[in-house]
Amino acid sequence: MIFAAYLSNDASFWLLSLTIFPYFAARFTCERVNAEAACIPIAPMYVTFTAPVSAKAAKSVLLTAKDGTQRRPADLDTTDDDDTVYSIRFEGPFPELS
Repeated sequence: MIFAAYLSNDASFWLLSLTIFPYFAARFTCERVNAEAACIPIAPMYVTFTAPVSAKAAKSVLLTAKDGTQRRPADLDTTDDDDTVYSIRFEGPFPELS
């Protein structure tokens, strides 16, 4: 993307080259009985990304419960660490209200 700024004092243009990075977010989702309920502990939980993430980075994500126990994602749908993924899954069952 190129941005042009006009400076009226000396009547010249300045061209600036800007690199724009896409918006990135990670979203946690799980199955619930209703919007106000906690996650169903026997169902899987997911993290989805708005942009591709390397499989190697995705494998390093940890889900940490209130009691401090940690889980790694279930097997990814790729066999190569150079591949990218848009989501990861954590398999249940989980402790209640974790």
